[in-house]
Amino acid sequence: MNQGLCPYCGNVRRLTAEHVLPRAIGGNLLGAPTVSGLAPGNPFKLGVCAKCNAACGTWIDGMFTRSWPLHSARYSAALHHIDLEHGAVPLCYLGKTDLRADELEADLWMGPAGDAVYHLHEPYPREHVTVGVPHWIDRDRLDRGIVLAYGRASNPQWHPVVVRSIANEFEDTPIFWLNAVVTDPDTGERRTGSVPDKYLPLARLVHGSINREGHHGHELEIVRDINCGHRFLVKLALGFGALFLDRSFWTSSDADELRSCLWNRDIESWPDGLIGTPFFLNVDDVLDRLTNWRGCHFLMLHRHEHGVALTVKLYGHYYGSFRVATSRYGFEQLGSPQVIWIVAPGLRQFAGPMSLDEYTVAYLQPSTRDRLAHLRATLDAAPTLPPFDLMLKEQTALLHIGVR
Repeated sequence: MNQGLCPYCGNVRRLTAEHVLPRAIGGNLLGAPTVSGLAPGNPFKLGVCAKCNAACGTWIDGMFTRSWPLHSARYSAALHHIDLEHGAVPLCYLGKTDLRADELEADLWMGPAGDAVYHLHEPYPREHVTVGVPHWIDRDRLDRGIVLAYGRASNPQWHPVVVRSIANEFEDTPIFWLNAVVTDPDTGERRTGSVPDKYLPLARLVHGSINREGHHGHELEIVRDINCGHRFLVKLALGFGALFLDRSFWTSSDADELRSCLWNRDIESWPDGLIGTPFFLNVDDVLDRLTNWRGCHFLMLHRHEHGVALTVKLYGHYYGSFRVATSRYGFEQLGSPQVIWIVAPGLRQFAGPMSLDEYTVAYLQPSTRDRLAHLRATLDAAPTLPPFDLMLKEQTALLHIGVR
């Protein structure tokens, strides 16, 4: 991209493409479904400088999308749209187990088929509350550990996505299967290996804690940071203002105020009135129902007093609102007091923009002609997933997994 004003820092620099709605939660959109097929496009891509892009990926988007509530929501949403042959889904972090040995610890994750996935490693720094390997630290400085996996599905249709999903979460980490023989389907060669001596005592504890069905009885510890979404809301507000208000917003005092909050971790020092509703708090039941359309993301830019605000609902569950501006900055050109987009993160498709009236009609009186009809039809066309298990006359505890 060419040089220009970066909306996140206010400096003129060479711009790179940034996903205002992060890729991790479906922001790498393919387009909008129409009567004639998918219309390619992504209305939430914005040109920002490389420094801001990288910093947002680590400290804003990364902290939020790798928080325990959002990571769990990503897992649940991905299960509805799994490509068994070529896809992968994020694992679900269940927590840190009570198993310890030789100053090592074990985290427990759940795979796409309910698989038990243990990550054994040296203790990680936890000054920031996120799941899994700390993404803000160079991985070469951390113990990659090992992974012990207990496959749940005897149906081989599930094996490719299970193996890929575990490998994607734990890059460059040795994976050992507790109840499976993994082979290359082309050569028949077994993928084998021995657990390193360093991890053997803890590996034995893990193995001894799992029964034949893959169930365990661990105490699990999960830590949450209810404030992790504040700076993410600021980024959304600043990004939506830059995308959909006129250019005068970019150099306004409102944009400067959002920029100062974006890079300021001390939330207590923020100006009053910016945060309407932070993530992870309960909201009115009627509003909660109206903004939950089939577990999709609800994004609404709307008039607020004399200015503009942003209201979002992620995965049909996590609601937040934030002030974008104290003036309108050409908001009227969008054609409605409320402008709404619906994003289906599992499909990476969206519908909108639409008015609140159009959305309400589609929500309360769905038809083949409303503004959500094509997205609804695409969601309804999702194939039925096969069962995890096959009804075999002789069921064995050992799985045979073939992966390339």
